[in-house]
Amino acid sequence: MPTIIATGFGPWGDHTQNASWEGLRELDTALPAEWVLYKSEIPVNWHQARQCLDNLLLKKPDAFIAFGQCPDSCIRLERLARNESATEKEDVDGNTWPATLINPEGADNYPTTLSIDEVGNRLEAADIPFKLSDSAGDYLCNHFFYLLMEKIHRAERKIPAGFIHVPELDKMDLSTLTEAIRIAILVTISKATS
Repeated sequence: MPTIIATGFGPWGDHTQNASWEGLRELDTALPAEWVLYKSEIPVNWHQARQCLDNLLLKKPDAFIAFGQCPDSCIRLERLARNESATEKEDVDGNTWPATLINPEGADNYPTTLSIDEVGNRLEAADIPFKLSDSAGDYLCNHFFYLLMEKIHRAERKIPAGFIHVPELDKMDLSTLTEAIRIAILVTISKATS
């Protein structure tokens, strides 16, 4: 059966809830025939996040969307995973990433393979605010996004994959946020089957 993996991050810092996981966890939607949705909460830990990604990719998904939380008040559709990382930002266990590059031998960036224009059109039709973005930041969101796209590229798997930021729960209500996630997943499945 075709599988789509969707991930959200766990709590960190002052954020006792992460909107990306809360919205995904709340999601209960019917998928097209035979499709299976596999949800996973990713710890905000540099090394554990990488291990979780490796384990998820062993499932050989047919599509993959990673979600993260951002300070904006709208959905942010990320277009570009960049090979750069903050070195001073601690994860939940106090670890920092030791280098300014995620992979010193890797490409400068990888583009998303999600149909973000179509996702945007569907969000607009549902009156859900969004914007396009070329920077997923320099913390674990971009880190995870870059590793996801690099691993898919190296495995020569042509599947829709990418990253979408959602607002914090005090900036968008949970039902709207969950609907945005639902739209992104259904558009991605549609692309994967076309």
